[in-house]
Amino acid sequence: MIPSNQDLVLKSSGTATWMRFVRVYDAALFAPSDARVEQVLQKDVPLSLKIEYLIGVSADNIVKAADVALARQHGPEVLDRYSTHIQRLHQSYQSTEPGDRYRLDYRPGEGISLWFNDQYLVSINDDKFARLYVGIWLGEQPLSERLRTALLNWED
Repeated sequence: MIPSNQDLVLKSSGTATWMRFVRVYDAALFAPSDARVEQVLQKDVPLSLKIEYLIGVSADNIVKAADVALARQHGPEVLDRYSTHIQRLHQSYQSTEPGDRYRLDYRPGEGISLWFNDQYLVSINDDKFARLYVGIWLGEQPLSERLRTALLNWED
C-alpha cells in the first residue's frame, strides 16, 4: 500500500543551507496533530518530510549528502545490513531544479515511500530501515543540525 499523508498536519519547517549562506531547500515536517516531538524522534507516529529545492541539485549530490549523514550516524555493519534498501532508494533520486519537491512518507507497519513532484517513485516496507533513513534529517548527527532543530521546534 502506498502511504498517504492526508491525515497529517504541518508541525514545523526550516531551510537547509550550504556553507551557511546558500539556501538549498526548504523542508517541512508533517505529523498527526496530537504528535509530540519525542514520538517523532522515536518514529512511533506517521510522518511526512517535504523538501522543496531552491536551487538545482544533481541526483549524485543528493545521494552523496545522504551517504555522508548515514555514515556519520551508523557503523559499517548497519549500513551493510541495509545496503540493498539504501541503493534502491538512492537509485530513485532525480536531479532537481528550483521548485522541485521530494517527499518522504513514513508509516509504522508500512515503511517508507519516496515521491518526486507528487509522483510516486518507490516504497520500502521495512520500519527499521525507514527510521534509519528519516534519521538523516531528524536523528543525532543529522545532515544539518540547524535544520533538525528547526524541524523539531514546536510546542507539544
